[in-house]
Parts: sequence; C-alpha cells; structure tokens
Amino acid sequence: IRLDPADWADAFEAADAGANHNEARDQVWEALLEIIADRCDENEVAPHLLRRSLEQNEDLARTFARAWPLLDPGGVVADLWSVPAYLRRCAPWLSEDDIRLLPLLDAARQRIGDPDAARRAGARAVELAAARERMNDVIDDLIASDDSEMQVMSMLRRPDARNSLDDESALPPADPDLLAGPYAHIIVDEAQELSDAEWQMLLRRCPSRSFTIVGDRAQARRGFAESWQERLARVGLANTKVARLSVNYRTPAEVMAVAEPVIHAVLPDANVPVTSSATRHTRPRHGCGRSPPSGRRVSSSTWW
Repeated sequence: IRLDPADWADAFEAADAGANHNEARDQVWEALLEIIADRCDENEVAPHLLRRSLEQNEDLARTFARAWPLLDPGGVVADLWSVPAYLRRCAPWLSEDDIRLLPLLDAARQRIGDPDAARRAGARAVELAAARERMNDVIDDLIASDDSEMQVMSMLRRPDARNSLDDESALPPADPDLLAGPYAHIIVDEAQELSDAEWQMLLRRCPSRSFTIVGDRAQARRGFAESWQERLARVGLANTKVARLSVNYRTPAEVMAVAEPVIHAVLPDANVPVTSSATRHTRPRHGCGRSPPSGRRVSSSTWW
C-alpha cells in the first residue's frame, strides 16, 4: 500500500482544531491507520490483525515520527532563540519587533502540549484494564458461588453495574500540572509589573475572563504611562471597572508631602490618596517592608 501526499494531508486534517500539537498526534495516527485499513481486503486479513501489524511496523512508525514529531516545548523555545535560521524557516514573515514579542515557555506548552501526556494516558489505560480484569475474576467467583434461586450475582454482568465497579481513584493522575487551570476567577496583585506575555499566561487559564486586579502605576519598575483601562484592553480585558483608594493607611503625611510632587511629575494623573489620621504622626518602622511611593493601590475588577 502506497501513501501519497494527499493521503498524508487527509490524515493531518483529522486533527481537532482545539487540540495542541502533541494531543493531535494520536488523532492523526488513528486517521492514518484507517486510510491504510480501508485499502485492505477484509477477506485477506482480520481487522484486528491488520491493526496490530500496522502498529508494530517500524518503517511506518519512523515515517510518521518525521511527519508529525513529538515535540518538547522547552526544546522548541530553545531552538527558536538559539538557531536564528530555524526561526526564519518556520516563520519568515516575522519582523525583528515581532521576534522580540514571541511567547515564552508557558505559551509553547499550551500550543505544543506535554510530550509525556501520551505515556501517562497509556499507563493509565493499562492500569484500568488490569483492574477491570481483576474485577472480572471476582465477579466470576461470586456468580459461581451464588446458589440463590434468583441468581442475584448475575446482575453484576450488566453494563451499568459493571461500570459502577470501576475505581479510578488509585490510578496515576491524568494531569499532573496543578497550575494549568482552568480557573473561574483569578486575583492578581502587583499587577503593574506584569508583561503582556504574563497577562496572556493568566488569560489562558481563565476562560471566564473574571479577574480582581490590584496594582499601583506609580510603583511600576518599567514605567506605566497607560491608564488601567488602556493597559487591560490592550492585553484582552476590555470590560473593566476601576475603583481608586482614597485613604492612605501606610505612609505618614510628612513623607507623602515630599512624594506627591515627585509622583505627579512622572504621572500627572496619578491618584495620591489623603493620609489617614492613624498614620499622620507615625514613623515607618525599620525593616517592615517596602512602602509604596504613592501610598495608593488601584483595584480593577473585570467581568465578561
């Protein structure tokens, strides 16, 4: 059986649009086996024997590995940065500015997928099959020893009862990445420090786009000329509600009297809250941590 470019194209198109590269690999492999099986005469070889033969065919497996390789996100990111020719070949349309905005490792993991996921899924399937085999032996013993008139134990053979006996709690976890999400709501502190790539990392984990965002533009180490609405809209959060703190509980009035003109010289529209009477005549304690130069925080809650 000969596979031509059109056959490979058909197999590639079988991948789900939402699947990452490594997840889609199994889907493409299944489609390729079906293409080959459809050209075989069922009278010559049983389907299960044909499939076993194809799965064990080293030439087919080696060719498929070149056509749709199993990728490691870390290796891909390393190659993109360390081999300029590789990047130019993969994406010749990127400008130098585009290259500087390339996604980091987290984005690569989302698009490429975990190379060990297939191995874990296979191990999980083997464990489940072994557990079901052991349960079948137990059911056989129970039915054989059932001398009741109604033969109650035979009910264990019914599909609904049989499925209820499967215990997957002892199986290896399907997804060991506990930080992958998705999350219904995310709270972000020190949000003024987040880069665009870091915002995308959070958005990928929160499909609901529900955030509570706390930050101070005046504290941004890399500067923050935009308003909160402009920054959040640019990274993908257009529907925002901004609340400004009006009372400063952390910095004495004497310090703020000096800091306020400096803050406004850099950010004319910065919110400088009034110092609370509780801190008006107090002195900062040594070693108590960093005090914000403006003494204020901007809280933005976003809902879609």
